[in-house]
Amino acid sequence: MTDAATMENQLNSVSPNSPQWSRLLKGAAWFLAIANALWAFSLIMADPDLWGHLKFGQALVENGSLHATDPFSLTAFGHIWINHEWLTELVFWVAYANFGDAGLLLGKLLIGLGIVVMLLKTCRDQPIIAAALVVSLAAFAAAPGFNVRPQVFSFFFYTVFIVVLREFFSGGKNLLFLLPISTVIWVQLHGGFLMGVVVLGLAAGWATLMQLVSGKKEFSLKTLWFWTILTFAAPMINPYGYKLLLFFSQTLSVPRAISEWEPLPLMDFSHWQAKLLMVMFFAAVCLKPEKIRKWEAVVVFFTVYASLKHVRHLPFFAITVAPWLVDWIGEAVAEFKEKRPQTVMTLPTIGIIAAAFIVVGAVQCYKTVDLYRAAKLRIVVDQDFYPVHAVRYMKANNLTGGLILPFDWGEFAMWHLYPNMLVSIDGRFRTCYPEQVIQDHMRAFSLPWQEWRRLDKYKGDVLLTPNTKFFQELAAINKGWKIIHADSTAILFLRDNEYNQPVLARFRGPGFVKPDLTDIQFFP
Repeated sequence: MTDAATMENQLNSVSPNSPQWSRLLKGAAWFLAIANALWAFSLIMADPDLWGHLKFGQALVENGSLHATDPFSLTAFGHIWINHEWLTELVFWVAYANFGDAGLLLGKLLIGLGIVVMLLKTCRDQPIIAAALVVSLAAFAAAPGFNVRPQVFSFFFYTVFIVVLREFFSGGKNLLFLLPISTVIWVQLHGGFLMGVVVLGLAAGWATLMQLVSGKKEFSLKTLWFWTILTFAAPMINPYGYKLLLFFSQTLSVPRAISEWEPLPLMDFSHWQAKLLMVMFFAAVCLKPEKIRKWEAVVVFFTVYASLKHVRHLPFFAITVAPWLVDWIGEAVAEFKEKRPQTVMTLPTIGIIAAAFIVVGAVQCYKTVDLYRAAKLRIVVDQDFYPVHAVRYMKANNLTGGLILPFDWGEFAMWHLYPNMLVSIDGRFRTCYPEQVIQDHMRAFSLPWQEWRRLDKYKGDVLLTPNTKFFQELAAINKGWKIIHADSTAILFLRDNEYNQPVLARFRGPGFVKPDLTDIQFFP
């Protein structure tokens, strides 16, 4: 080999376009995105419905079948129960029974990482820096909904839908067969399958319209609609058949007085990552209006609308908009390079970017590990939100009967007190509770001064309330209730009736037991 050839090879080996430097930058970008996702998805606080999901999963394992009617509550006992999250509850219970809190936390983390990997993979032909940064931003935008709850499965399968559709419409692999298969699994896990079905219908309909208008055959209409129709039919495969779809049609349009079903507040800094993604999307559309003609932009518009209407849909928006934005940035970069072909990243620039990505990623990994280490891989129970002391007090003293309490505390109390006590309301909401029961509880606890008498009809033996001024005065206002316990979070009352007289006699004497309050900061 001549000296000139040797020098040329040496120059190529340090070129910014050499495989070694490309691999370094790609590896650093992937590390950053994964590390950001690890931190973003590391929520360790207990969700109000987690206790119920585990209880119902445990009951499914022990009984070997689904409960057709409710056996857990005071006010809906024997009422038809549409448990559309039964498979999630089975998975949660198996994970918890075998691996404890760690099984739930790490399982949720793996689902989140799976989503990020799919998003990065679908952006594989675009600039890796843009992909890493936008997908990281999307992970943080989706993070508030990423607790141990059935929704995480919806986010995962929704990502499958987006990736499969992108692959098909870009002329890549035809993976449409995965959509009906995914839907059959998804419908057993969470009601979010409806988002996937709607998005598929929008994408297929819009792409078909654009192909018919343009006259250009970019994909097979027969193939698209064959798998689309199969996917539309797939939700019928569930334990309730058509009755599940009928249930959703009757209940989804009914307002819910639940924070995550509220509209997205626009005039503050909450969910700022998602709002930034929205600003980026609308700016990109304004700069290139022709992008609106693509199916993906239509789907992004739909998820923007859904998120503005209900904040719980923000993760769907983040998952949808991230690859669209990365594609837009990739096209902009390609146009810039075409106009200025001499412009390339220098080796120092590549080195600085890669080093910055590695440092930031390392910091995120450290924060994640430190969080889990401090919590001992346990799920944390917020004692300022949940009535931990009061429920332990009830359990230690073997209280029995019907328990009237707020919506968010129902499944926490159910886990600890069933079957001795039946709760008056819990997070299953309209899947088993009559509408009147729901409205009575929502109004009574949100406006107790005006609406408290609504709960008199339910004849509970025990009352568990927030520690507020109204409930502090309730015993004086209503002589039918006696306070037996109070802490900074909750007040516990016994109804002064014949059933409770033996318990009240114990309370007046030395017979009441002080509960064990060790390890109360961790689940369960």
